[in-house]
Amino acid sequence: MMTATTKTLGAQGARLLTGLSETGKNVFTVEDARRAMGDGDKSVRQLLYRLEKRGWIQRLERGKYLILPLSAGMEGMYTAHEFLIASRLVSPYAIAFGTALRHYGYSDRLSRTVYVATTRRKRPLVLHGLTYRFVSITQARFFGITQIPLEGKRIHITDREKTIVDCLTHPAYAGGVVEAAKGLWFGSEEMDLNRLADYAERNGSKAAMQRLGFWLEQLGMGDERLLARVEAGRSQSYVRLEVPGPAQSDRNHRWRIIVNINPDTLLEWKEH
Repeated sequence: MMTATTKTLGAQGARLLTGLSETGKNVFTVEDARRAMGDGDKSVRQLLYRLEKRGWIQRLERGKYLILPLSAGMEGMYTAHEFLIASRLVSPYAIAFGTALRHYGYSDRLSRTVYVATTRRKRPLVLHGLTYRFVSITQARFFGITQIPLEGKRIHITDREKTIVDCLTHPAYAGGVVEAAKGLWFGSEEMDLNRLADYAERNGSKAAMQRLGFWLEQLGMGDERLLARVEAGRSQSYVRLEVPGPAQSDRNHRWRIIVNINPDTLLEWKEH
């Protein structure tokens, strides 16, 4: 347990943390600290080591730290909002998939995973019991991104339509394809279905296009003109509705979908 003595800051520490805080950097790198202090690498790293031991900062990953505010107390029990942390772990980035679904209120599925879309490759990172999973996508699929305000910052997140398209492309990152369907249904009054079709075409996943058409028809959304447009973009090959899931099941011939979910439970969630 920390004592009042171990929590002391010192002149150098105060100078560093004040400088970083004034520039809005609650998550910072060693290079940020070096610029703020104007000191050499060795002395800065020694300072960061002392500040971490005294509970003023917390190491997130190699070379990156989180400033712990006074509200963290003597035990250093604090974590910034997971979106703020994610925004400093990789660049470019966008909060995406099931995490974006929950942000928009389209899914009530609990998850300890924060999904982050990026064009880079990065291994998962576990912090404060949350797993930050970085989903590498091509530059061509890195679009449909908006910003939301959070604690004085602007956080990048996929917009409503792109979130649905991404979840239909990779259902496993949404918690299952039914979660993507829920997002489509619960967000129907806030989304532009034509933009949704545009995004699905631009995203280049025929499997996502097929799942989109299937769910639009199942949910009674969109007119026949929109459905025909989506149908024109599908593949002749059959794809699984749920991934992962069995490849042998009933088939929907219009959408070339292997309906590997029990038909009796396909729309059961709408009744609750």
